[in-house]
Amino acid sequence: MPSIITATELRSVLGVSSALYNDTYLNQIIDTAETVILPMLVTFKAPIQATSLSDNVATFTTLGIHEFTEGQSVVITGCGSPYNGTRVVLADNLGQYTFSAIDH
Repeated sequence: MPSIITATELRSVLGVSSALYNDTYLNQIIDTAETVILPMLVTFKAPIQATSLSDNVATFTTLGIHEFTEGQSVVITGCGSPYNGTRVVLADNLGQYTFSAIDH
């Protein structure tokens, strides 16, 4: 499932109707593009080992030391709903291997 842009948003940007490209087809295009492009855009990358959610605050545990800082926007992918998407790193629970974040 796409995490950066939805099929409806992409259809609007491209100015095409659902008769030309259905949601399934656009989602496949978006997923492929995100898989290829996102790794090229990241300065800091930290594979996520575990996730938890409490009071709409997501906490992530990384496999290695991450370099995220408070207030930084991070793009979470590959963790599923409701974790995927752009989030802002919080000061709470900010350690070498963990960070908490909220929706951007």
